Amino acid sequence: MGALRYGLAGLLLSAGLAAQAQTVDLAKSQLKFTFKQEEVPVEGQFRKFAAQVSFDPAKPEAGKADVSVELSSVDGGSPDATGELGKKSWFDSAHFPQAKFSASGFKALGGGKFQAPGKLSLKGKTLPVTVTFTSKPEGKGLLLTGSTTVNRLAFAVGDGVWADTDSVADAVQVQFKLLVNP
Repeated sequence: MGALRYGLAGLLLSAGLAAQAQTVDLAKSQLKFTFKQEEVPVEGQFRKFAAQVSFDPAKPEAGKADVSVELSSVDGGSPDATGELGKKSWFDSAHFPQAKFSASGFKALGGGKFQAPGKLSLKGKTLPVTVTFTSKPEGKGLLLTGSTTVNRLAFAVGDGVWADTDSVADAVQVQFKLLVNP
């Protein structure tokens, strides 16, 4: 996976290490999404993303994350879907090359679960998004896994003829797995 310096992966935060910027091992991290097209689940992923994370599970309120996703790195699961997602009706990656997520002030939910309220900027719009994740030790670092649901039409993703939610559902589940090292 990806190679940017700031990324959506960071959104998927953290835990277990002191409140300083931590390194996300992108080679061992993933950023995927699932949506329904005509009621059939379709999976895709972003191949280039990066993140900067600062998180201490003992002080989640001090947590921060900044993530960037290179939208042209989308893999829609098939050549046709991948080609379509870059077009103006979808990500319009020629005019909006990155999506960005920034979060601060995380919240402990108990049982190793956390929430990261933040803002997602996509296709010229910025809206609140809350990510829920878990953190567990992995080697010398932490494995963060989580998800959020994004309503694509709120960001004008899949507009025009694609705005019909009978063809493509509005809700897109974004899942991540991040390996965060000290």
